[in-house]
Amino acid sequence: KQAEVVRRLFNEFSRGTPTVRITNQLNDEHVPAFSGGIWYPVTLHRMLRNETYTGRTIYRRTLVTEKWQPGGRKKKRHVSIRPQSEWIEIDNASPPIVSVELFQSVQSILDDPERRRLGHRRKYSYALSGRIKCIQCGRAMVGQTLRKQWRYYRCRRAFAGPKHARCPTVYVRADG
Repeated sequence: KQAEVVRRLFNEFSRGTPTVRITNQLNDEHVPAFSGGIWYPVTLHRMLRNETYTGRTIYRRTLVTEKWQPGGRKKKRHVSIRPQSEWIEIDNASPPIVSVELFQSVQSILDDPERRRLGHRRKYSYALSGRIKCIQCGRAMVGQTLRKQWRYYRCRRAFAGPKHARCPTVYVRADG
C-alpha cells in the first residue's frame, strides 16, 4: 500500500499537482502517512527528493558530526555530504518503486528556477511582513493584496498548507 502512495505522489506531482493539494487529498481520503499520522507538504517534498524510491541505495552519502553550541551546554547535530568517492552503492537493497525517468522528471520540476522565482514576486512592500505575529497561533503575519487594491496582513497559516492546520484568524489592514 505504501508503494502505491509513493507512485501516486510522484505521478501527480509530475503532472503539475502542487504538494499542498496532494497533501490535502491524502488527508481528506484518510490515507495515513508512513509514521501513522497526517501528511505535510514538507514530507512530500522530502519523499520527492529521495532517490531510494528508484531502487538506488547509497551508504556513507552523509557524515553526521556533533558540535558544541556556544556556551558549551548542548551539542548540535550537523549533517554534511561526503565526497562521492566515499559513497558505497548497495545493489538490491531496496526495490524500485518509481522509474528513474519519472524521478528525474520530478527533479527537473523541483529544480526549475522559474518555479522558485514565482513565489518571490512582490508588487507591494509590506514593512511588517514576518515581524508581527498572529494573535491566535503565534506564527508570522505576511502581506497580501486582495482584489488588487486592498492590502492586508494575514497569518502565514491562514490559507497555506494542509487544510487541517490552517489558522482561523482574521486579516489586519496594512494601510490604516
